[in-house]
Amino acid sequence: MLLTTERPSLPASALLLGFGSAVSLWVMWFLTHLPWVGMHPGLAMVLVLLAWALTALFLAGRYRLLSPGHGAAGGAVASLLGLLALGSKLNPDPDGNAPSAPLLAMGFLITGVIIGLMATAIARVALPKAPAQRPLLPAFAWITVAAAAPLLFVGGLVTSTNSGMAVPDYPTTMGVNMFLYPLGNAPVDIFLEHSHRLFGTLLGLASLCLMGWAWRHAHTPADRWWAVAIFLAVVAQGLLGGIRVLQGSADEAHDNRFYAMLHGIGAQVIFAALVALSVRLGTRYRTISSEGDAEARRLRAFATATLHTILLQLVIGAAYRHTRSSHALWTHAGFSIIVVAAAVLAGTAAVAYVSKSRTSENAPPLMLLGKGLLAVISVQFILGWVAFGLGTERVGTDSVAQALVRTAHQANGALLIAVATAIFTYSRRLSPRKRREGTPPQVTPAAA
Repeated sequence: MLLTTERPSLPASALLLGFGSAVSLWVMWFLTHLPWVGMHPGLAMVLVLLAWALTALFLAGRYRLLSPGHGAAGGAVASLLGLLALGSKLNPDPDGNAPSAPLLAMGFLITGVIIGLMATAIARVALPKAPAQRPLLPAFAWITVAAAAPLLFVGGLVTSTNSGMAVPDYPTTMGVNMFLYPLGNAPVDIFLEHSHRLFGTLLGLASLCLMGWAWRHAHTPADRWWAVAIFLAVVAQGLLGGIRVLQGSADEAHDNRFYAMLHGIGAQVIFAALVALSVRLGTRYRTISSEGDAEARRLRAFATATLHTILLQLVIGAAYRHTRSSHALWTHAGFSIIVVAAAVLAGTAAVAYVSKSRTSENAPPLMLLGKGLLAVISVQFILGWVAFGLGTERVGTDSVAQALVRTAHQANGALLIAVATAIFTYSRRLSPRKRREGTPPQVTPAAA
C-alpha cells in the first residue's frame, strides 16, 4: 500500500468521510425502521447516531483525516445525504402536529458537524503526529461499492416480496416528492420500494462523484471512461425502473417482468463493474509486475471461467425469480454444479499462486480472495437449496422467512460476483494477453 505524508485536500476528505458515514447511517436507518422490526423510535435514533459516529471515527483514523476542517466538512456532507432519508421523521403525531422541517434539517446538519469534529479530534489524539497518508480515490471507489451493496439487498427484498409495483408513480411517491414522503407508517411493500429508490439516489450521487474524481485523478484513460460508463449505467438503471412503474400505472394489469428481470441483472453487473474499477484504482494493482508464468496463466483461465459461469447463472436465476418458470428453476439448479466446480478451481488456483510465488508488501490479496471465494460459494450452494425447499410457485412469498432466505441467496450471490470479479481483475494484470507483433511493450507504473 502506497503511503505518503501529503495532506489530503478538503474536498476529497469531505467526500470520503461524508459518503462513508452516510452509507453506514442509511443502512442502520433502514434496518431500524423496517416494519418487520417494530423498533422504538428513540432506540432507532440512538443506533443510527452510534453507527454514524463509529464509521466517521474509523474513516478519520484509517485515512488520516485529522484536521477540524476535515471533520466539519465530512460531517456536513453526511448530514446533507442523510436528509434525503429523513422523510420518515416528518410524519405528524397522533394530535396532527408535524415537526418543523427547517428546524429538523438544521439540527441534523449541526449534529453531523459535531460528529465529524469529534471523530477527527479523537483520531488526532490517538494517532502519531506525522501519520502516513493512504490514497483516497481507491478508498472512495470502495465506498461506492459499499453504497451499491445495500441497494442490491433492498432490491432483493423488493423482488422477494413482489413489492416492485407498490408505488404506482415515478419519480414521485404517492404523489409526494420522493425525498419528503413520510415512511413512518407505510406498509411493508411501500417501505421497501420507496427505500429502494432512496438507496438508488445515494448510489447515483456516489457514482457521480466517483466519475468526476476518477476523471481528474485516475492513472489511465481506461479507468476514467470506466467510471463514466458506470455512472451512465446507474442512471439507466433508475430510468429502467421508472419506465416499468409508469407502464404499470398506465395499465394496472400490466407488470413488465422482462424489465424487472433486466433491472435485477443490470444491478449485479454494475456492482461487478464497481468492484473491478476499485481494484484497478488501487496501489496494489498498479504496482503488480506482469509475470505471465504458468501459475498466473492457470489462475487467469480459471478466474475467467468462474466469472463467466457466475454471470450466466445470474441470468438464469433472475429468470426464475421474476417468472417462476420451472424450466429456469431446474436449469439454475443443474448449472449450479458447474458454477461450484469453476469457483473451487479458481479459489484453489488463487491460493496456490500465492503459495508458490514471491510475496511483497504490495502483493495482491489473492490468498484472502481465494479462501473467500471457496467460503462464499459453499454458503451460496447451501442457501440455494434452502431457498429451493422454501420455494413457491408465486413471485411473492408466504412468510418473512421465505423473503429473507431468497434475499440472502441473492445478496450472497452479489458477494460471490464481487470476489470472483476481484480475482479475475488481478489475474488479468498478473497474466496479460500476449502482445501482437509490432505493438510496443506495456510499461507498468512500477517499472516507470
